[in-house]
Amino acid sequence: MKRLQLKGSFNLDDAVFTSEKIQDRVRELSFRGLGRPKDMKAPDQQTVDSTMSGDFQMADGVITLPVLKYSVPGAAIQLKGTYDVEGGAIDFAGNAALQATVSKMVGGWKGFLLKPADLFFKKDGAGTEVAIHVTGTREDPKFGVDLGMMKKTSPETPGQK
Repeated sequence: MKRLQLKGSFNLDDAVFTSEKIQDRVRELSFRGLGRPKDMKAPDQQTVDSTMSGDFQMADGVITLPVLKYSVPGAAIQLKGTYDVEGGAIDFAGNAALQATVSKMVGGWKGFLLKPADLFFKKDGAGTEVAIHVTGTREDPKFGVDLGMMKKTSPETPGQK
């Protein structure tokens, strides 16, 4: 792996993760992004297809993705970062643009309390736009929102205003 060098691009349509845990998170992202959090508890657990595309290069056992685009119904995500092929370490940062507002993503009485926050998260036609990160390993990824970077970030320059 350390001697292999690759450069290319990819485009995956109708992608489904093999990990049930990850696929459940994708399903949750989609329903919240559509503003339908109650549908997550539906007894018929439907599969949510996603698309992924990007350019990559691999050197020294690490895959670098300068721009990774990922989408599900209700959400469009742009990330940049690295993936260690041997150890499985993940380190990505970028933005998530969701169709629904923050209050609709949460729903119920908590959503009602979050109505004033909707103004801070609406950007560029999205109901909610947030800076996010994905770290950890392929077996145990950690997904998070970077509230400190909310002003204006892009996958090309994470963290910069």
